[in-house]
Amino acid sequence: MSSILVLVHLLPPSHYGRKRPGKLSAKQASDHFVKFIKTGTSVQGHLDSIMERLQPYLLAVGTKRNVIHTYCIVIDKHAIPYVDSTKVNPRVAEVRARMLR
Repeated sequence: MSSILVLVHLLPPSHYGRKRPGKLSAKQASDHFVKFIKTGTSVQGHLDSIMERLQPYLLAVGTKRNVIHTYCIVIDKHAIPYVDSTKVNPRVAEVRARMLR
C-alpha cells in the first residue's frame, strides 16, 4: 500500500487535465487519492454520503492519519477491503506514517 503512495511523490500530477487551473502538489494529490475516516465511523455511511461520481480511491480507517487499521478500495460506491498478505517492514510503516500526516 505504501508503494502506491510513494508513486504520488515520484510521479507528481501534471497540470494538464480537465479544467485544472494549476498543478497539484504531491500532498494534495495524496489527499484526493486517500480519504481518511476515524475508527468507529461507518464505512457504509461514508459510501452513502458520496453524492458525485469520483475516481476510485483508497479509504483509510484508523484512529489517526498515521495509525491506519484497515484500507478499502472504493469504486462506484462499493468498498473492497484490502487484505495485506505480506508482513509490514517497520521502515515501510514509518514511511507510510510520514506520508499520511
